[in-house]
Amino acid sequence: MYLPSAVDETECNRIQSPSEELAFQEMALHDDPALFDTEEVVVGNQLGRGGFCTVHQVDSFQVSEINARKLTASQVAARAVLAFNARNAPQNESRYAVKFPRPDLVSNPKKLCAAIKDIQRESRILSVLNHENIVKLRGCAIPGQEGQFFIIMDQLDGTLLHLVEKWRFQAEKLKEPRPALFGIQLQHAVLVDRLQVATEIAFAIEYLHG
Repeated sequence: MYLPSAVDETECNRIQSPSEELAFQEMALHDDPALFDTEEVVVGNQLGRGGFCTVHQVDSFQVSEINARKLTASQVAARAVLAFNARNAPQNESRYAVKFPRPDLVSNPKKLCAAIKDIQRESRILSVLNHENIVKLRGCAIPGQEGQFFIIMDQLDGTLLHLVEKWRFQAEKLKEPRPALFGIQLQHAVLVDRLQVATEIAFAIEYLHG
């Protein structure tokens, strides 16, 4: 996995607020996430790309005993759990995703620091949330490692946009001639699917406002 190794700290300090500069360090010291070095995260296919960051599948973790010596017992245990559960048996699918600054931003210090700030803000928010309908923060970079800024999260099965596209396709299929009973059953299945998603979103929003 490539991550920018040279970050102008002075430039970053001008962009970031003091409370955000230590977000990773605070999270690592108090919440005991799984901490990894860049070289320990084996990156797979790209899942998404934004203005500042890119998200990839985590194929596996190659845990280093040398890095483990720097960590607490609970942090070492958290690393072992993620490494063991990296693939979803029996489908052997990736369970986790890693988000890090876009490699091409290394030539633009201002945008690179904005990407780091974005990751820090997201890590701070996700580290205090615990709800079944909100993606969980699973890990991040070992504090103090120069140029390493990334977070590891649960990998989503899909996005709301994908679901909306599926529902649009189903709506078109419902217009086609078909036996009445089959049409009613299909309409019911589509409605149940939409209500389930809407309910999960509503529960997540209720939790955030609680």
